[in-house]
Amino acid sequence: MSAHERNLVILNHRGGRRDQYQAEWAKLDAGRVYDLLLACKHSCRSQAADLRRRLRGHTWTIVAAPHEGGKGGQGRTPDRNLHITIRVSGRGFHLRLGGREGNLHISSITH
Repeated sequence: MSAHERNLVILNHRGGRRDQYQAEWAKLDAGRVYDLLLACKHSCRSQAADLRRRLRGHTWTIVAAPHEGGKGGQGRTPDRNLHITIRVSGRGFHLRLGGREGNLHISSITH
């Protein structure tokens, strides 16, 4: 993956929740989300590649920093797994996280 792709993803990012508290270990920006997607391991590598293509071609935002729970929605219960919520062209995605504070990785991607 190229620096050009990373720059396109960052340019398509449209802010996010600036008022949301983020612990120091959980600080996120568009570049960090891209890096997490790029580092996906075997189980979610193809989903991450697809999502990077979406981020490269559409506007998107970070809806919520790493958290557990949330509001649920569309008939679903809140996600009890640690995850990041992003929205790409009106479609929400949960980037479920594994690892420890300061060393997080994406373990699965759901929508």
